[in-house]
Amino acid sequence: MLIAEFAKATGLGRDTVRFYIKRGLLTPQVGVSGTNRYQSFDAQQVERALVIREAQSLGFTLREIGTLSDEYERVGMTLARKAELMRERLAEVDEQAAKLKRLRRYFAAKLEWLEAGAEGEPPAFLKPKDGGRRSACMPISTAKPTERLPAGSTAESKTRRGRSVRS
Repeated sequence: MLIAEFAKATGLGRDTVRFYIKRGLLTPQVGVSGTNRYQSFDAQQVERALVIREAQSLGFTLREIGTLSDEYERVGMTLARKAELMRERLAEVDEQAAKLKRLRRYFAAKLEWLEAGAEGEPPAFLKPKDGGRRSACMPISTAKPTERLPAGSTAESKTRRGRSVRS
């Protein structure tokens, strides 16, 4: 089958197919006669493309997929090696889940703080590392959020440095 039919069979765009070929992930047959330089794909290439898509959906990068594919074609892949790869991926998923859990706790605490009128110390995303100083990458302001003025309002307010500004 030619690239258009292959793209349809795999659900990949033509540009994606060409990119996979360039990366060496797919290897179509190329016509050998002088007039036929079309790339032809067979059922094995369709299966390979579907495996690539599945691996990507599981979080593998194209570089990892290429490396694992090369390993599989060179020496095969034992059950122990497959289990090792799954353990590594599971550890990465667990790490991402822990990060998402911390992020969710922060957003819930921040929302609760805001809905309570933003009184007191706001919740910190990053815990202080040296006994009290906050991390510079997540500055925490103790100032209450200001209310928005209606459009066209010319009320003046004081900034933290004491200068008046027009809204």
